[in-house]
Amino acid sequence: MMNKVWILLFALVAMVNAADSLSFVIHADQNGGTGLKYEYKNCTATKCILFWQDSIKREGYIFQGWTLQKDALDTFYVAGSRIELPSVADGDTITFYAKWFEVKKPKKVNGCYQIANANELYGLAYTVTGQDSFEKESNICAELIADIVVNKKVLDSKDSLAADAKRLLQWLPIGNSYHHFSGRINGKGHTISGLYFNNSQQGVIALVGYAKDSVIIDSLGVVDSYFVGENSIAGFVGGTSTHTKVAINNSYVHMTIKGNMAGGLVGMVWDSSSVSVSRSHYSGLLTHYNKVYELGGLIECVGPKSVIKINDSYNEGYVYTSYHGFLSDSVIVGGLIGSVGVLSGIFTPNEKYIDTLIIENSCNKAPLESSGEVGGLVGRLSSKYSVIRNSYNTGKLNGLTSVGGLVTRLSGTMDVSGSHNNGALRGEKVAGLIAHIDNSDLNISTSYNVGNVVAFDRGGYESPHASGFIGFPSTSEVNIVNSYNLGTVQEEYKEGTYKGAGLIKTQAEGVFIKNSYTVGNVMNYDALQYCPNCEYPDMFENVFYETLTADDSVVAHASEDFTNGTIAYLLNSFRGDGVNGQVWGQKVGTDPYPVLNGAGVEGYNPGKTAIRAMKGPAKKAKFGIYDVKGRFIPNMNPRHRFQKFLLLPPRR
Repeated sequence: MMNKVWILLFALVAMVNAADSLSFVIHADQNGGTGLKYEYKNCTATKCILFWQDSIKREGYIFQGWTLQKDALDTFYVAGSRIELPSVADGDTITFYAKWFEVKKPKKVNGCYQIANANELYGLAYTVTGQDSFEKESNICAELIADIVVNKKVLDSKDSLAADAKRLLQWLPIGNSYHHFSGRINGKGHTISGLYFNNSQQGVIALVGYAKDSVIIDSLGVVDSYFVGENSIAGFVGGTSTHTKVAINNSYVHMTIKGNMAGGLVGMVWDSSSVSVSRSHYSGLLTHYNKVYELGGLIECVGPKSVIKINDSYNEGYVYTSYHGFLSDSVIVGGLIGSVGVLSGIFTPNEKYIDTLIIENSCNKAPLESSGEVGGLVGRLSSKYSVIRNSYNTGKLNGLTSVGGLVTRLSGTMDVSGSHNNGALRGEKVAGLIAHIDNSDLNISTSYNVGNVVAFDRGGYESPHASGFIGFPSTSEVNIVNSYNLGTVQEEYKEGTYKGAGLIKTQAEGVFIKNSYTVGNVMNYDALQYCPNCEYPDMFENVFYETLTADDSVVAHASEDFTNGTIAYLLNSFRGDGVNGQVWGQKVGTDPYPVLNGAGVEGYNPGKTAIRAMKGPAKKAKFGIYDVKGRFIPNMNPRHRFQKFLLLPPRR
């Protein structure tokens, strides 16, 4: 017995008669490991607790727990777990064996590491960090040649943790803040499942922890996984260094993510970086752990001087922060991106704007909730130039401060075209498209809101404000053309419910709305086509609204003018200042209101009015979409209304 190491693992669970008690010894076999500090003493019951882990280690292995059979594959006991011992006799010795997970360095084929199992996936992480005498490498190429399972059945059907967390192998991100990852990971259509990390004090957690220089993730799925951390928690890339390029193509994540700052695909993007997300999506549950700052369905937040492009991608993960006691404008949720630009001084001082943001053919499909601000596509946006094109939100949005169907707060230059909100919106200050506009040059064309907009009084802070298009434009130039609102807009104040504004809540210098319409509720006078007492009477040109009262004191159109094609014809016929009304169309008897399909007016009969019907069949109507500066917008699908698209798993 001289070469054996003994240890006592003791916990008495029931009082037994001294005459009937047993005395036995537990032996700990380190199974190739070293470093344990031991004590030994007799157990006096048939139930004991394994409580040691201490400093046991083994080069190239990860300690998991203890087994009764050497090198057992599945059943094992973790430190601190209560166990049922087998039948023992007085004076018996029971041996437990350390269970190890072997980390294996994958082999290279044509310069790329071939990842076939979980052992080699961890080997890739060790290779990047140089851990346990693995030779450290940079600019790595890796390919999956099989589906990788790290842990089995981590999540249940509600995306909650289903597995016994104590028995899960904790994930080690590929790259950290000291040893960055650069290179390419090609999933080749395979998935990685069962990644697990749970430490609320640690940040920068993802498949790739910290990225630098250039990182490409292609044709990969991360599923059935669970991450809890502090900041920069995401599915694919936790955080980037400055001047880093990240590209995510044809990939997806379905997992639960909890962090104070987190994103479905990418976490924090630092200054002067670029991120491209193409044909990719996130689904699952994305929420906060304790405090919360920014959450984004695809990207957490983006630093100044960066360039971001998102195309053919979407979020359908439930993103929320609980209404937990504090109200703060710094709590921001975005369907695609939480915040864009400087926030709270965490990025380069005195820098505010990113260089470029482009969102095309992308959407948020999931409900979003925030104890602060929430935007259907982007929370806060500060950009020298940004484009939202042919994109939309259909998720229900709830916030305690400001809520925007597309963006909650804008600063900078932005063009929005072919985009819409179809989700119900609720908050203190709410707008169908953009809630706040500060020091901006904003152009909106061929866009609309059909979601109901409700602003509520949250207890004496500020008056609620609701509008169908935009909220508060401060020192901004705003042009809205060829757009419409069909959503009901209302304000709940104290115990009453009042009508909101179908287009814009207040008069504002520099705001112009042309060739557009709103229906669904009576407008306050600021947002009417005719406003003789307005301070800025030229805000509206060829703008229509539906009157719902017989004694309305201003010129308005009755409901039948919208259904019989009269308004559609007036919109379609409009030309001027680069605005081309040919984007409008309506099939009388089918479409209850004018739509943006570029088909002209079919079945319109002017009757005794002076308005003449269009000549020629509607299908020959010329189609074109122009921004407010008269520039033709190419590659637009004229039948974009309620556009649907589905991204399939990547090809193998």
